[in-house]
Amino acid sequence: MPQNCEIIFSELAEKYNNITEAQLTRLIRSPPRASSPTTADTMLLVQDSTLFDLTLALTEVLRPASLKFTEDIERWPGSDEPTHTGWQLAYWTNRLMYETIKENKEVQKRFSAHLEQNAKQERRTGEKVAAMFTWSKFPQATVVDVGGRNGQYSVALAQASKVTQT
Repeated sequence: MPQNCEIIFSELAEKYNNITEAQLTRLIRSPPRASSPTTADTMLLVQDSTLFDLTLALTEVLRPASLKFTEDIERWPGSDEPTHTGWQLAYWTNRLMYETIKENKEVQKRFSAHLEQNAKQERRTGEKVAAMFTWSKFPQATVVDVGGRNGQYSVALAQASKVTQT
């Protein structure tokens, strides 16, 4: 998005691979006319290129695979195969996620920004998420760690609900 200017939403969508308005929720404030000025949220994306790339990695690269998560569990119940994931279903491939990412420099750049932003995250973030809700109300709940990090969220949720960890 051009810095310090306005852009017509249709031009923005065309420029960024026809992203949907829903994907931009809370990132762009829509005025009464057909253009969108830069907001405080979008200014962060302009000022921090890794945050911009992180946003694209989450919406364009990782989100399609996460939307296939339940489908992959139904298709391959109990599978330990690294190629039985939402990634393979979303991208119609038998290759691993990292193999696919490393072939596209733009996707690789975005995913690297995702990892960089994760590394900047405060270590106690999982505890903060766990404190947002009374998880102990669900003593029979199952916490599933789908991977990708060090388990900080699932461990914090398990501790907050006082469940047995395996």
